[in-house]
Amino acid sequence: YHGLYRHVEIDDGDLDYYVMTGATPAAVIARFVRLIGGTHLPPLWSLGYAQTAMGLADAPDAQQQLDGFISRIEHEGIPCPAFHYGSGYSSRGKRRYVFTWNDDKFPDPKTLNARFHAAGMLVVANIKPCLLEDHPAFAQVAAQGGFIHDAQGKPVLEPFWDGMGAHLDFTNCAAIAWWQNGLQQQVLDYGIDVGWNDNNEYAILDDDALCDGFGTPIPMHRARPLHSLLMTRASFEAQARHKPGEPGFSVSRAGPPGIQRYAQTWSGDNTTSWESLRWNIRTGLQMSLSGMFNVGHDVGGFAGPSPDPELFLRWVQACCLNPRMVMNSWKADGTNNVPWLHPEVTEHVAAAIKLRYTLMPYLWSLFERASSHHEPIIRPTFYDFPDDDRCFEDCDDFMLGKDLLVAPVVEQGATTREVYLPKGPAAWFDFHTGAHLAAG
Repeated sequence: YHGLYRHVEIDDGDLDYYVMTGATPAAVIARFVRLIGGTHLPPLWSLGYAQTAMGLADAPDAQQQLDGFISRIEHEGIPCPAFHYGSGYSSRGKRRYVFTWNDDKFPDPKTLNARFHAAGMLVVANIKPCLLEDHPAFAQVAAQGGFIHDAQGKPVLEPFWDGMGAHLDFTNCAAIAWWQNGLQQQVLDYGIDVGWNDNNEYAILDDDALCDGFGTPIPMHRARPLHSLLMTRASFEAQARHKPGEPGFSVSRAGPPGIQRYAQTWSGDNTTSWESLRWNIRTGLQMSLSGMFNVGHDVGGFAGPSPDPELFLRWVQACCLNPRMVMNSWKADGTNNVPWLHPEVTEHVAAAIKLRYTLMPYLWSLFERASSHHEPIIRPTFYDFPDDDRCFEDCDDFMLGKDLLVAPVVEQGATTREVYLPKGPAAWFDFHTGAHLAAG
């Protein structure tokens, strides 16, 4: 009705407007990622298949359950270089208390973590930036002015994990120091290698909430993404001091442009369904085009029903060639997404995971190019073939680097599917058979 136009209203503050030009999507994305600081090159082990399940660390006998997982993954012969602890190690009932341990569920966590290491698995632990008001350190942090606060300087309390809590202010030096000290003493010194920064969207509803701003207070509605970034940076720096000279690694559920300098991320708590599988693929491609190259999804679906054998296998096959491959879940019926969830497809699940390791030298080269050349690891086909109009049509396919076209199956009951082979190369070759196929 109005024709093409753009409209913006700015209620508060300034708008910095950047125009990035380029002949191709690849050129524009590279300029953008260069502007926001490039992509961190993670350690090689972080490219492997990793496992977590909220139900394991939440279980009353969590240490025994995790010990059993180590034995089972060794028995199955599935390579798994990392295990990600859910926040259950810090829980009392449904509440979570960052930088504490539930001694009933984890009577000897240092021995358990040593067993993970002996089995060739590094350990990643969930950490959260909000302290419930009955957290043992709440008064200490409040006395230091370390929380997001109101105009009178009092901590802003809002619902968090079945309680009321206050978020740490990562624009406050005392809060950063408290965070890094807690991470060192209660996580890293326990034999855990990496902090997984979770629940850090800072979705604080109080319109009058403020943060310290390193001396110049900032309204929280202008600073939410900043805290996700600074939290992750604080964790990254503490880990670097703990293991100097080793490649750094971190995970964050949230963050603005710039988070890719420190962390891997994922699409968050997805739901088990064929629809989620299909749209997670597109979400990962959108994140890649937005400069977040080290991405993935909770394989099998985090919430919702337990996946049936077909959906579970298709999910593993679709995600085994994503930059991040972590199997994660929380299911009301107590099941967990693990490779042996359905014995009738375990062989095929293991084959998909092993395909990832077959391609590991190629995958690592793509991480190197992401860091040095600002190229997404996974991308829509139009990224590599911008002159082929058909590549701009909606599809389920994506490129893994410039040499591999991935065509996942996302239709229930499908045993065949059509694949469009873009124009541009002289020919395409079937990965499994070597058959020569015409481009276009």
